Amino acid sequence: MLIKFAIKDFEMDRELKNLSQVTITGYVRTLKEFQGFCAARSILDTFDVTASTIKSYLLHCKNDRGNNPT
Repeated sequence: MLIKFAIKDFEMDRELKNLSQVTITGYVRTLKEFQGFCAARSILDTFDVTASTIKSYLLHCKNDRGNNPT
C-alpha cells in the first residue's frame, strides 16, 4: 500500500475512534512529514519501510530538525 493511502486510512480510523480533530491533524502532519522523508529516499510503499527507515527518520528529527529525542 502506498504511504499516502495508509495515512488516509489511519486518519479515517482515528475519526471513527472519535479522537479530537486537533489530535488527528497533529498525527497527519507528522505522518506527512515522514512520507516526505521517505519520498526523498524513493520509499513510496509501506512494505518498503523498515526499522532502519524509522530510525533514520528519528535521527533526522533529532539532529536536523532539533526535535526532542523523546
